[in-house]
Amino acid sequence: MVATTSNVEVSTNNSGGGKLLRWRQRVGYWLYETGRFTANLLIQTYLMIYMTDTARLSVAAVGTLFLVCKIIDAITDYLAGLLIDRTNSRFGKSRPWAFLGVILVTVGLLTVFNIPSDWASNSQLVYAYVTYCVFSLGLTFLNIPEFTILPTLSDDPEERTVLATCRQLAGNVINFFGTTVFASLLVFFIGKGLQGYAQVAQLVTVFVVVCIVVSLLLLKEIYVDNVSADNDEEEQPKHNLLKASVLILKNRRFWLFGLMAAFISFAFMMTLMCGAYYFKNVMDNPVMQGTAMMCLSGAQFIGMFLTPMLGKKYSKRVLIMVGIIMGELGYFGLYLAQPALVLVSYFIIGFGFSIAFTMYFALMPELFDYLEYEIGHPVSGITSSLTQYLVKVGETLNNVAIAWVLVIGQYDASLEVQKAVTKLAIRLNISLIPGIIGLLGLLCVFFLDLEKLYPTVRAALNKRQGKVETENVQK
Repeated sequence: MVATTSNVEVSTNNSGGGKLLRWRQRVGYWLYETGRFTANLLIQTYLMIYMTDTARLSVAAVGTLFLVCKIIDAITDYLAGLLIDRTNSRFGKSRPWAFLGVILVTVGLLTVFNIPSDWASNSQLVYAYVTYCVFSLGLTFLNIPEFTILPTLSDDPEERTVLATCRQLAGNVINFFGTTVFASLLVFFIGKGLQGYAQVAQLVTVFVVVCIVVSLLLLKEIYVDNVSADNDEEEQPKHNLLKASVLILKNRRFWLFGLMAAFISFAFMMTLMCGAYYFKNVMDNPVMQGTAMMCLSGAQFIGMFLTPMLGKKYSKRVLIMVGIIMGELGYFGLYLAQPALVLVSYFIIGFGFSIAFTMYFALMPELFDYLEYEIGHPVSGITSSLTQYLVKVGETLNNVAIAWVLVIGQYDASLEVQKAVTKLAIRLNISLIPGIIGLLGLLCVFFLDLEKLYPTVRAALNKRQGKVETENVQK
């Protein structure tokens, strides 16, 4: 089989000269996630506490901000998927939109941590809405291409798992060093009499832009099922993708996969977003957050290196379930709030979710193939956008839950020591709530059978693609 794009033609045979290409794809994919994850980590770790404790916006207003912006994402995520599925350029389907994402994320990062302190509170809130929406739109155009580009980098399931592991490696490296580096930079700039957050965001922006631009120059979209320009209107009428969206949303396996992704993202991100509040107010040791994140990231490194070996012995579904169960054990330890146990709990959570996220990401191309098999044509862009929207809903509900539990717990940023009820609310935010949501994710995975269907799906797609190639040769 030969896969063709407008600028690349290569056999699916991965031997010989393909080795250099495989490593180029791996490094490029690793750099892409390094940049994307760094931008998102800064936002997830510090934006909420910056807005409540530095910009002094109310906790309820910040929670509502996150909710409204994610509702807007419902539209932008879907449009991004449509645009990718309709794109057929010499630069590929996904990469042109990722370049747009870099531009928007740059603008968002440089502005969202720079709320004017001399503005009225309502004006500050409007500024926060606009700048965070710009960042979110940019992140959409980085997130969706990251998923849609994976199946085009290789048609080999094992190589896709390796690429997913490279992605996880990038996240682990940034998790390991990022929070500690961010905290050190904040201390440095504040010591110089500066605000701190804006200066850190500027440095992070430069790093993000370099990583993603270099990655997009390295990556090659090879295995793309493109339709020729002459037949584009005839073979892919515009209403096809809208019909495909309806069919996807009616599909039980899509919902099991999408909700699983949303639930585990909610559970894990709670650990990151609550960390600043938890270590400052419950553990009375903000510096400990850096140590805890190093424990989490170190465990992710171990999990990442073990995952490819485990993947040869156990199914992706089983490994995702094991990872979630380990996370549940970690959340119980966080509730107890004992220093040594907290560090051990972060290690367990990191190890478990490292396996779960790597296998979830490696399973996504099988979802793409399954839905292509069911619907009759590739729908990776729409599928990715709908899945990512569910993930964003999970992350948004995460933000809203944190904010409103803090409101109910009477959180007051001006207090040096929080009330007992506030400390209890923070402990529930970082342990009980993500624990319950994680169990819902476990339930979704239990009923997911994509791997069982994959041999039948792959054989049918190979037969279908072979028929199309024969017809193209005859034409």
